[in-house]
Amino acid sequence: MADFRQRQRARKLLYSNVTIAVLLGLLFIGGKELWDIFQKKEQAEEARARVQGQYEDLIQRKEFLSSEIESMETVAGVESKLRERYSIAKSGEKVIILINDEEASSTEEVEVGWWGRLWEWLW
Repeated sequence: MADFRQRQRARKLLYSNVTIAVLLGLLFIGGKELWDIFQKKEQAEEARARVQGQYEDLIQRKEFLSSEIESMETVAGVESKLRERYSIAKSGEKVIILINDEEASSTEEVEVGWWGRLWEWLW
């Protein structure tokens, strides 16, 4: 009989409101912590993708700069860079500068409203 009463007390304690509230509280805290871990994982993946993109950009830049350095080690490469950057010509050569017609003809007359005409009339 004592064994039966002891089991009944254990069952009452297990199914009491306090025990259920504590278990629900622990479940809520565990769920919140799991959600925080999930969010941190997502942030870490986004940061990793961003850094990976930056790394790939740096590798492309390194390759470009390496090719530029290699071209600048030759006389022809230095000469082409000087010609390109400073529009230098050898003796006997002429430099032609082309102007884009679209940019030159893009000056549009701005229509002046009646306030502008009044301002011009007063001054």
